[in-house]
Amino acid sequence: MSGSAVIYSRISSDREGREVGVEIQEADCRALAEREGYTVVGVYRDNDISASTISTKPRPSYDAMLARVREGDITAMIAYSNSRLTRRPLEIEGVLALHKATGVRLATVVSGEDDLSTADGRMVARIKGNIDAAEAERTAERVLRSKAASKALGAYLGGPRPFGYDADGVTLRPDEAALLQQAAADVLDGVPLGRIVRAWNIAGVRTSRGREWRAPSLVKTLTRPRNAGLVESAGDYVTAIWPPLMTRERWEAVCAVLADPSRRTNGGYHTPRWLLTGIAVCGVDGCGMTMRHTVTRGIPTYRCSGASCTSRRQDVADDFVTKVIAERLRRDDARDLLDGPDLTDERPELRRKVTELTARLDALAADTNLSERMLAKRAAVLEAELDDVGTRLDALNLALAASRPLSAVAGAADPSAAFLAADLDVRRAVVDALATVTFLPNARRGRPKGWRPGDGHYFDPETVRITWKGAR
Repeated sequence: MSGSAVIYSRISSDREGREVGVEIQEADCRALAEREGYTVVGVYRDNDISASTISTKPRPSYDAMLARVREGDITAMIAYSNSRLTRRPLEIEGVLALHKATGVRLATVVSGEDDLSTADGRMVARIKGNIDAAEAERTAERVLRSKAASKALGAYLGGPRPFGYDADGVTLRPDEAALLQQAAADVLDGVPLGRIVRAWNIAGVRTSRGREWRAPSLVKTLTRPRNAGLVESAGDYVTAIWPPLMTRERWEAVCAVLADPSRRTNGGYHTPRWLLTGIAVCGVDGCGMTMRHTVTRGIPTYRCSGASCTSRRQDVADDFVTKVIAERLRRDDARDLLDGPDLTDERPELRRKVTELTARLDALAADTNLSERMLAKRAAVLEAELDDVGTRLDALNLALAASRPLSAVAGAADPSAAFLAADLDVRRAVVDALATVTFLPNARRGRPKGWRPGDGHYFDPETVRITWKGAR
């Protein structure tokens, strides 16, 4: 027997990613091809992918192999066994239809070869497929029962490494655990998720799969029961075998805040697309309004948010300011420029004060010995104090959050290069910390003498005034 052949190998589980199983299958399939006189012209692997009736994972290599066979130049498909190829009766019918259209044979190392050109051969192939499907379903039932029993005992069921824990799912990772604990506190303090995510990404914090954080992934991580040392089982929670990251009460409070439909997911924080939006100001006398971004005749433009008395083309202005800031950061005192105020994190004490004042207000409302007038007077004092603490807490949250991007540049070996390579949020924070950018009216009308249309957009750097904060 001779002709061309393709080899297909697959294993359902390969958590270590070593592909040992598929390599062994390929070696056995090559030996079979050599014995039968086939020339192997392609090898297709699906590693760590189930072919069972309940699996929803696509098998890209399997699909690619079938597409290759449909071209009509393949004599045989070789697999270690029928069950390695498929455990779905419907896919067996697909293989039979492929044989009818192309004449391709199906050969296996341990399951033999069925003559798909005869009714009996096709019957045997279908019987094997149904037996493999039944075995896959029995295996799935055993796994589900085992997982249900493990859940009831609070055991770890495996899967990708959970952020905050080691790969065993039980041992805490102190650095990641601290991040989640702080994020939970920030959420309860009203810090926008977007701000937490940006701070983590700037600091190089990645998910357990090595990806950048997004708000939905942070929500999913913060609201999982494992944070409180719990496992969901039969509609209730049981105590898990791993240590909790926070108390159940705190976890439930975080879940309640994040599930509140009235909560704005960005906390009212608008993410600007351009460097100087809301930072640069209009220099026309008596205006002083910040610049907003607009599109004028199809060109992104900064325009005064008041009376539109000044405007600048966005790309040219951004490029000019970026170069000036980068040059300033090349000086020896660059790190000193970005040293923010020495902020003491008083948030724990302020949060305790909020709890205390709230409890005092509740107790006051329950005091039946006070007259209505006295009750209102005392309540007004407590509410005023509560408002003051809340204002201080909000201001401290904003100040601490604003200092994080600056440290990413100030702590770099080359602050200027770090500024140029940073994302927009960091560059905006640096510009805002270092300078006041003012757009002035053009000193002259029209283009300068000698300017030609081919010279491109005319920009007068004298119309952009950069004033260093703190007389820097």
